[in-house]
Amino acid sequence: MNITAIPPTAVLPPTQLDADQPPSQDSTVEASTSPSIRKKRGIADTRYLWPQHSTVRISLIGMSDEDKDLTKTAIKKWQPYINLKLEFVDTDDGDIRIGTQRASGGQSLRGTNAKDAPPDQPTMTVRYTNNTRETSRVIQHEFGHALGIIHEHQHPANPIQYNVPALAEMFGEQFANQEFSSYQRIMTALLHVGPDEIKLTPYDPKSIMHYHVIDNFASGGDVKAPNYELSPGDKHLAETLYPPETPRTFLIQNARTGGTQAFEWDPGAEQPPESSELPESQVPPE
Repeated sequence: MNITAIPPTAVLPPTQLDADQPPSQDSTVEASTSPSIRKKRGIADTRYLWPQHSTVRISLIGMSDEDKDLTKTAIKKWQPYINLKLEFVDTDDGDIRIGTQRASGGQSLRGTNAKDAPPDQPTMTVRYTNNTRETSRVIQHEFGHALGIIHEHQHPANPIQYNVPALAEMFGEQFANQEFSSYQRIMTALLHVGPDEIKLTPYDPKSIMHYHVIDNFASGGDVKAPNYELSPGDKHLAETLYPPETPRTFLIQNARTGGTQAFEWDPGAEQPPESSELPESQVPPE
């Protein structure tokens, strides 16, 4: 079977595709080539999760051995926090088929929507560059979508005040409105989805799934640079969606503010540490 690349301007069904494209070289904000397909984000919709404890076969198509190694390394960062078996195969008929793209960034079908993709097309694409750190970030982000996870910057608890008019002027009104002023629409959309089909974890500005925006496009919050690694919050969400036999993350609640924060702990320990046992730098702020 010959696999063809998804065109950078392709518009797939709205519940299926998550596209992430830096609009310019200075990457002031990650953008999509197809902003009309953006829907509810920062929330995991369990309708698109892979079956628990199943084997998910992954094909790596049309890339160099070096890019294959980078892809495998980036994807395997999710493995300890999910109960899925991720199996890389040499054929092009995997459940998730990862190819390359000419446009910046990447895109991915969300979760099991990949099963409905034409078998001769990738379900996830990435632009591979000499900047391996950035390429690894994109792979981790896009594979989060492939697991069924959606964007963190649209979490209802995101405190950042986006300058939507400025974003619209640079990136287009439709993209700006759908990405950065849609919290109420997100929550309204949830009314049409059963409560058992939604997973919402505490807002996490360090999430690999969070867009970054520079100062003149936003105020409040602190996501002015890309997040290059899975955060404890990402890992906790993954464990919530695909509970492993030995969880590695836990939440601590701040008694004064009522807020919660995810932390990772040694799975060899008998139980997670109490807040008082954490290094001072890791204790949730009051």
